[in-house]
Order: sequence, then structure tokens, then C-alpha cells
Amino acid sequence: MARGEVQRMNRSVTVFLLPVFFIGATAVAAAQQSMAPSPQASPLVHHAVSSNSAAQAAFDRGLLDYYAYNPEAAEHEFYTAADLDPKMAMAYWGIALSNAPNLNVPATDDRDNQAREAISAAKDMEANATPEDRMLIDAAYARFASKTKLAPSALQVAYRDALARVEKAYPDDPDVAALHAEAALYVAAGDRPGDIDTWAAPKIAAYVGSFAALLPMFQADLAKFPNNPGLLHFYIHTAQFAKDSKVAVPAAIKLASFTLPPEDSHLTHMPGHTFFDVGMYNEGLDVGTRSVAMDYAAFDCCHPGYYSAPRYYHSHNVEFLIYAMIQTGHAADAVAVARRAGDPWLIERTLVAAQDWKAILELPYSKGNDTAATFARALAYAKLGQNDKATATLADLPIAPASKPARAAFGSAMRSVVGAQIALNEHDDAKALSLLEGSSADAARGDRLNGYSEMPTLYYYSPHLALAELAIKMNKADVARSALKSELLASPKSPAATQALATLNAKS
Repeated sequence: MARGEVQRMNRSVTVFLLPVFFIGATAVAAAQQSMAPSPQASPLVHHAVSSNSAAQAAFDRGLLDYYAYNPEAAEHEFYTAADLDPKMAMAYWGIALSNAPNLNVPATDDRDNQAREAISAAKDMEANATPEDRMLIDAAYARFASKTKLAPSALQVAYRDALARVEKAYPDDPDVAALHAEAALYVAAGDRPGDIDTWAAPKIAAYVGSFAALLPMFQADLAKFPNNPGLLHFYIHTAQFAKDSKVAVPAAIKLASFTLPPEDSHLTHMPGHTFFDVGMYNEGLDVGTRSVAMDYAAFDCCHPGYYSAPRYYHSHNVEFLIYAMIQTGHAADAVAVARRAGDPWLIERTLVAAQDWKAILELPYSKGNDTAATFARALAYAKLGQNDKATATLADLPIAPASKPARAAFGSAMRSVVGAQIALNEHDDAKALSLLEGSSADAARGDRLNGYSEMPTLYYYSPHLALAELAIKMNKADVARSALKSELLASPKSPAATQALATLNAKS
């Protein structure tokens, strides 16, 4: 079959060594302290498909890349396996899976067509496969090449059920368990609704419950296969969707202990989801530092056009690192991380967190281009005492439609934060306190409506902490305590909120 536009490159089979990624001396020290014990080499992902050792190695690397949500790398390795062993039906099975949608990569007509072509090729060659692998090919064939008019969601259910039968027949295969668990997760996730903030409470509860119902299956599988990176990855997602990330802490620690190839940085990043949900920020700093370093190693290692530029999760990895740095007291170092990534929206956020107001005003600015950029610029003017410019810039902030209540809440929180600073400049502390109380409430409501955001939307300038700081200054301890508790809901075990609350309680 045609291989499309996949480009070829050589990748070593051996474990990669990660380069040092400079994020500032203090942040590096914090990351090193959080890395005890040191990461251990990941156990190899191995699913026997070929007597050709090079083809087998390529297949195993492809399966690891697939578990890491790196479909380009996976597809490349599966094509390599097919070239090295022309009779390997499972190589084309892997190519089909590499073109399937996942939680982060949506379906497209082109990818669907490539998946159908690949699984048809696998089906034509399945006489060369083991009985177990024929079952896997047949399961994928029902998903990708079904001649029925079933909707994608129904095909996903059929795929999940077929994999359940494979797992029942082959209960000692960790990869079958991982693939079945992944399919079950996608059935529960459905189309990953973007409008969950408009749902009624019972509908949200039912959605969360569909993930909670999967946790015992994952836990049973992980008891048998504790080192399978696919199971660990999918379990972390499932626990987070079930609003129960604490149960995934051991899995996150296990996944964080692996040393993985640079192109699989998403697996190293994944424990951060759990760590942030339970307030393990030093651990989040560790995996954030390593995942971003892996990204740069991947960009630097390979010929142009394959891993030579950021793709998929790099900005996501960088933002996770930045949030961990802010939480652990390294906001100033986070600016350099954002500047190296080159994302304007991360640069403006880190400059706000670092309170470098003059640098914010030096950034290029286009009216209406970015809500956070408008907020950052208006706040910078206010912090520098330029109330007229702050007010004029704030007028650029768009008003969210009623159909986007979370966005509307954050917009209101931003306006109130800037308004509070203007009031402080005018020596009206009472007005500023009232505005920050409204901002804190709006930010809390926005985060609640936002559903599955990995971190508070205003993590780079918390209205809760701003309110607490002013309330303490005005000797309003009860208001400060309430604000700090709101911060702890937004960022569990926030060091800044925990320390301030302890100080308040000691004084009372």
C-alpha cells in the first residue's frame, strides 16, 4: 500500500540520554531535589510479531510511540517494521492504529482513509499472524473497515467489545489489556464535549460516573501489569475525568520513574496531570522539566521535516512546566522558558506572574487578538499607575457570549482585577476589596464551569491571592481565609496559600 507522506529517518534502539535543559539555577535545583529516586529505565514494550529482530524492535518502538500519543513516530516505526518483514500483518495493524483519533488528535477523512487501507492490508496478510494477533486485526477491521453505516461512536463500542473478547482469550498480554482499556476510555469520553460548562448537574454527574465505572478495570489490569506505559497513561486520564486523580498517584509516580525516548515526551508529561490535581508541585516540576527537555532533544536530533519543529504537545508541556515553576516559587525563571518556546501567549502570562510590568508593555499588541494579552497589558498599565491607559485597554477586552459562561466568568474576573488596581491607585481600598471579592468569585465559578481544565485559567495571576493580600493588609482575616481556601480549591496544596493560611491561623 502507499505510504503517503511519511518521511524516513533512523532512530536508535538504545535508551536516549536527555540533555540538560536550562530553566534557571533555582528551578534546576528544585527539579533535582524532586527526582528521588532517580528515574529508572523503562521496561521495554514488547509484543512478539516477528523472528526478524530489527523488524520486531521497530514494531515495539511503534507501539511505545502509540502509547505516547505520537502517531507520526508510531506510523514511521510500523512502516519500518513492514519494510523489514514484508509478511508482518501486524505492522499494517499498527499503521491503522496510528491513524486513529485519540483524546488529543481528532479524526480526519485522510487519516480515516489511511487507517482503512492499512487494516485491509493487515487483513489480507493475517494468515501470517498468530491467532491472538488475528483477533486484534479483526477487532481493528471492525472499527476501521466496517461496511455497515454505523456511526463512529457505534464502531468504537464494537471495537471495545471485540478487544474485551481478545483480553478474555489472552488474559496475560499487557498490551491487549492496555488496548481494551484505551477503547473503553474513548467510549466513555465520546466526542469530548467542549460545552460542558452549559450542562446541567445530572448530566455532568453521569459523564463523570462513566469514567469512575472504569477505574476498577484499570486497577485490576495494573495489578497484573504495573509497568505497561499504555495502561498507566490511560489510567491517569480516566482518573482525572472521574474527578478522582488521587487514586492514580501510584501510577503517576511509576510512569514518572521511566526514562523514555525524547519523542515520547507526552508519557513523561502525563504524571503532571495527577500531580497538579493533588498538589504535588515539585513532582510536577520534575516531569515538566524532563518532558520539555525531551521535546528539544527530539527537535534537535532529526532531519528537517520530522521532529525538527514543535508539534502536538510542546506548548502543553511548556505550560505545565511554567505552572509548576510558578507554584514552586520560580516565576522569574519561567519567563526564560516561555521565551525559548517562542509562544507569545505563554510569554505574556509568565511576565504577569513575574510582575515584570514594563516588559509586558514592550510586547507586540493587537487589539482583540488575545484576551489574556489584553488583560496583561491593562493590568501592567494599572500596576504602573497609568489608570487612563489601563481603562482604555480594558475596553478592548471582548464580552463573551452567554453561551460561553466560563469564558464570561473569566472575563469578568479580569476586569475586576484591573479595576481593583485602579482603585488602589486612587487610594480606595474598600472599592478594591469589593472588586477583588467579585473577581475571586468569578474565577472560582469559571474554573468550576470549565470542567476538565488541567490548571486554573488565571494561574499566572490569582484573584484569590490578590484578594487575600489586600484583606490581610486591611485586617480582614475572615475575608483573607476565605480567599486562601478558594485558592486551595483551585490549586490544591498551593504553597503560597498554605503558608499564608498558616500565618493567619497562628495570629488568631
